[in-house]
This record gives sequence, structure tokens and C-alpha cells, in this order.
Amino acid sequence: MEANEKKQLEEMAQSGKKTIVLMSYNPIDGFIPGVHGDGRIVVYCWDRRLCSEACRDAARSITDAFYRDFNLRKDGQLFEHIFVYAGKNAIDEAIQAARMIGHDWKDGSDSGKRVTLVACDCEIEMKRRIAHESYTINMILCECGGKATMGRIAQQVIEGRNPKEISDYAR
Repeated sequence: MEANEKKQLEEMAQSGKKTIVLMSYNPIDGFIPGVHGDGRIVVYCWDRRLCSEACRDAARSITDAFYRDFNLRKDGQLFEHIFVYAGKNAIDEAIQAARMIGHDWKDGSDSGKRVTLVACDCEIEMKRRIAHESYTINMILCECGGKATMGRIAQQVIEGRNPKEISDYAR
């Protein structure tokens, strides 16, 4: 992330507008990695569909990039919500990222669960159990790959929809 992009997010937060982050080891329909919607959305995604073996590395790389760009203890006030795609090919890495972000993103406010797993139905019972047991993670359902749902989430947020109102398949 460029310094001017991070400054844009900081200025938005000072004016009361916060940013939504989308993270996926798959592409996201209509979006490339970077800042979109005048700073309303930050996308961390892979630019092409990967084979199952490469997905795990891509998921770790995306999480590492997010943590290179932001320190949640210091920068957490910039964000309103973070969506993490959890599919079959990198399920452990995606869940680990969501848990880590939820744990690190503590700013003393009582804002509830601000991390959402965007989960396909592969191994859905495990994903539901993890979300149910977590104090920091919500879950919504999506199609396999999550590409369309993550794209709709981003578009809806840019259009002004509250991320807490986004439900399964981002309808």
C-alpha cells in the first residue's frame, strides 16, 4: 500500500468514515488488489484462480501483506469491517487469518464481531462451529470460490450499504 493511500484512509477515519477490507486467495469480481471507492474498500486478493496447492501460499501471502500494511493495534480505528473468504483449498489459512485479525483488532470499543468469514459450503460444519465459538468472527455463506459474493459485498459497500446488513450470498 502506498503512503498516500494509507493517508487517505486515516483522513477518512478522522471524518468518521471507515474502510472495509476484503481478503481472498481467489480473484474478486470487478476488483483488483488495492484501494477502491475513494478509500471505502481495500482489497487483498489474488489476480487469478490458483490450483489447490498454491491457494495455501496465496492465503498466507495476502495475510502477510495486510499485516505489512497495517498494525491493527494502532491502525484498527481505520476499519469498520473485514471480510475473509474461507474456501476448501486454504481453509486453515483463512480461518487462522480471521482469528488472528479478530484477536489483534481490539480497540476497547464494544463494537461486536467485525470480522466475517465469507464461506462456501465445503466443510461448512467446521466453519459454522468456529464462527459460533468465536467472540470476534461472524460467517456468511457464498458460492464456491467466493468471487461473485466478495465482488457484490465490495460494490454494495461502495454504494453505501452498511456491512452489518450484508447477509448470505450478499443478496
